[in-house]
Amino acid sequence: MMGNSADEQFVDYVAQRLAGVPGVCAVALGGSRVTGDHHLDRDFDFAIYYRGRFTPDDIRQLGWPGQVSDIGGWGCGIMNGGAWLTVDERRVDVCLRPLWMSP
Repeated sequence: MMGNSADEQFVDYVAQRLAGVPGVCAVALGGSRVTGDHHLDRDFDFAIYYRGRFTPDDIRQLGWPGQVSDIGGWGCGIMNGGAWLTVDERRVDVCLRPLWMSP
């Protein structure tokens, strides 16, 4: 829905890097970038879905400046923490979403 090849390349780059974090099972783009309601200065919203061994330190290891919360640092049970980052001079929000194992 973005329509801009530079934005699409950026999304692919960020998604691939986040997908490489240990424990991450899936990465999804959300928010206004998906609905087409965004403005050029809007951030990119990603959710990472994780299971098993996962630590926010691995997101910090990607080397992107910003703040990464600890597990459970915010989200009221919907998210399990997140990050506010700058990647190539663009703002990126990352929501942490646990995938619980079935009994």
